[in-house]
Amino acid sequence: MRFAAPARVLILPLLSVVLGCAGDEAPPGGPVAMETARPAPESAPVAAPTVSTLAAAAPVVVEAVPSAEAATAAPAAASGTLAKLPASSSPTVAPTAAAAPEPTPSAAPSAASAAAPEPTAPPVESPKVAEAAFSVWLSSPGKLKVGQQASVQAVVVPKGDFHTNENFPYKMKLDAAPPGLSYPTQIVRREALTQSPGRASLSIPVVATAPGPQRISGTFWFSVCNAAQCVMDNRALAVDVTVEP
Repeated sequence: MRFAAPARVLILPLLSVVLGCAGDEAPPGGPVAMETARPAPESAPVAAPTVSTLAAAAPVVVEAVPSAEAATAAPAAASGTLAKLPASSSPTVAPTAAAAPEPTPSAAPSAASAAAPEPTAPPVESPKVAEAAFSVWLSSPGKLKVGQQASVQAVVVPKGDFHTNENFPYKMKLDAAPPGLSYPTQIVRREALTQSPGRASLSIPVVATAPGPQRISGTFWFSVCNAAQCVMDNRALAVDVTVEP
């Protein structure tokens, strides 16, 4: 039979007294002490460690011992020099900041750029002779150099439904050359013609021999056509030029 804890505490002492009195002699080996079952004292509750308890404990400082590699690499990184390594190891260069490239001095202007040709002067045109079927004029470079050959253009441009005549023998007959000019050929023919349906241009060579203002003149023969007819005509033309030394 199992008794509750308080009943067991009271019964066990009574049994020990009764048994002690009933025995006439003590058993061999001396009296046997009957151990009474005593309730185990209730253990005091163990408080869980709290933050304050842990804070009260002496802090344990753990110092990280730098390794030999870190101890040697740190001064090398700070000074930007070679780190000291054992003789058996090959030296390694600590990383340093990349040096910025020095600016390359600009090259002096080359002779080709220094000798770049001057911009060409705009052409100078004679007054245009305008008719119902065409317009015709002379066009010159405006400025000529002594001793250099230049070209003057005799130009015809058709109007309306007219176009240049592909079969006409275009030509330019120059007047006598004034002092300071010379003409390699007095009559310039179709071989020097540049032609399209909307324009024909005859290139006339001229050579300047002396500086100053000059006039180039002559008679231009040309032709324009449409579906009904071809107009063959000629006009006396002149253009002024300036000859530079």
